[in-house]
Parts: sequence; structure tokens; C-alpha cells
Amino acid sequence: MLKKISLGQKLALCACIVLLLAFVLLNTSTLRKTYTYSREQAKTIASFTSRYNAEKIERNFEKVATIAKDFAIQMETMVEEGNPSREMVMATMKNSLELHKDLFGIAITYEPNEFDGKDIEYINKEGNDSKGQFMPYINRGNKDSFVTELCIYDYYTEEQMEWYNIPKNTKKTFLTEPTAYLVQGKNTTMASVAVPIIRDEKFVGVVSIDTSLDYLQTEVEKVKPMGGFAEIVSTEGTYVANGLDPTKVMKDVSKEEEWNSLLKRTSVGEEFTEFGFSSITGEKVLRVFSTINIKGTDQYWTYVSVIPFSNIFAEYNFSYKRMLVIGLALFLFIIYINYSIISKDL
Repeated sequence: MLKKISLGQKLALCACIVLLLAFVLLNTSTLRKTYTYSREQAKTIASFTSRYNAEKIERNFEKVATIAKDFAIQMETMVEEGNPSREMVMATMKNSLELHKDLFGIAITYEPNEFDGKDIEYINKEGNDSKGQFMPYINRGNKDSFVTELCIYDYYTEEQMEWYNIPKNTKKTFLTEPTAYLVQGKNTTMASVAVPIIRDEKFVGVVSIDTSLDYLQTEVEKVKPMGGFAEIVSTEGTYVANGLDPTKVMKDVSKEEEWNSLLKRTSVGEEFTEFGFSSITGEKVLRVFSTINIKGTDQYWTYVSVIPFSNIFAEYNFSYKRMLVIGLALFLFIIYINYSIISKDL
């Protein structure tokens, strides 16, 4: 049949076939570039989002740690100068809470007789225990005034004493796990930054400051990288905030299968990018993990940016479908041209 068509018609057929092949090759190359670009763009956006927000949170924790360190320095200066005053320290604690509205409470505990050597004179006085040990905890327990309690009670468990025992044993600043408290009838999530008081390389006490974490949930809900979401996880694997599902706050992430291996890496401060599956969205996602860490501590929280695959490759999928439609139309056009050419010569 092809023998009967003219040379010009054969050339026309070949041109159509070459055109189709060129279209396929060109668009395949374009699709590969679109796929790579989409993937790298998502990584860049997620990385920037995680790092930027992680650093903001770090700065807030660093501010709290600085306030605690300033307290330690001021009190030790009083001791060094020979004029330590428990009343002045407690007044300063209240002034700091007035000045820093984001702080919930300040706890100061000295080892027995290490502040002024006058424990016996302060037995059962405000901010002092039954042995006179100086341990005031001043907080916003009431709406219009501060409440003064003791930092330590006999019934406290080892877990409840971590804020004191860990800085005592390590002589390093410690960031506690998030804890939920009932404050003025409302559940409030808080964490404490505990700073050891060191005198001549000897541990003599702790300054611990409680700060509310509820603002983190509000901030995280605003972050939607490429239509995705963000979340914050503590060192031991507690959801501090989750932008997609607020009910997960204070829940254990290890109960989610994908976190079993991830937590081993985030808990030691590893930063990485991971393509995996999210039990929250029920689909494949890109996750970027950035560390939140107070300098000099061994606790690493993690800020995670999560982008669903469907959002990452939206442009790629659109281009792919468009190529299929145009390719099919071109293929049908070539068949029609071929049929017309051959039909004329029969």
C-alpha cells in the first residue's frame, strides 16, 4: 500500500511521526525537570519553615533561661556581699512576673542553709518549708494576684523532681517535658527552664521558670507550608503542638507507627528530611525536622514541617495530564492525516 503513495506523501508521514516522537521526548524531559523542581522546591520551603520557626522558639526559651541565670547571679552576688535577703528575692520574683507576662511562675530552691545560713529563723514562713529551707514558688495561680507556694513537697515523685534533680546532677540547664496544669479552671500546657546555681563549682540550688506553651499551638496553626502543616514534638516524644489536629497536644507520638524510628533521631538533636507516610493525613508526605535546643542543654525538641505529596507534585500532575491530552490529540491527528493521505492514493 505504501508503495502507491508519492515521495512527498511519504515525507509528510515521516514528518508527522518525527513530530510525535519529538513531542514525547521533549515533554518527558520537561516532566522530569518539573518533578525534580517540585521536589526540591518543597524541600526548600519546608526547610526554611522548620528552621525559621524553630529558631523563634529557641529564642523564647533562651530568654527564659537568661532570666533564670540573672536571678542566680543576683542572689549569689547578695550572698557574696554578705547581705542575702529572702524577702528581697521574693519581691524581685513578683516584679519579674509583672514585667514578663508570658511567664507563669518562678521557683527558687536553695540547698539547706546555703542561701543565708538562717534556715532555723524562717521555719514555716512564706516561701520556706518546715525546716526553714528557702524554696519559694511564686505563680499566677489567681487572676488578680500572685500565689506563693513551696517548690518541693514530700509527696513529689522522682518525675516531679526532675526539674531539680537533673540540674543538680549535671550542673547544666534543663528543659522539662511539657506538662498540663489546671490554671484558673483552664488546662494550660507549660514547660520549665531550670538553671543550676553554682558556687565555687559546688551546686547550691536551682532557679526554675515556668512558661506557657499554649501560644505554640496558636502559632503552629498559622503555618501551612504548601498547604501542609507543622507540629512540635518534645524530647521524649510528646506533641507540644499540632497544626492539623489540636487534640494530639500532650499525646505520645510513639503510638504512631511512623514515629517509632523518627523519635530515636529527633531526641538526640538530629536534623533531617524524610519522605514517608503520615497516619494523620493518611497519605505520603515530605517531613523536614529542625531542632529546638537551649544552648548548653541535652534536651532537643523538634519542629516538623509536613507537606503532602499531592501538594508537592500538583504542578507535575497537571503537566503530566496536559501532556497526555495533547499527546493523544496529536496522535489522533497523525492517524487522521495518514488515513487521508493513504485513502487518496487507493
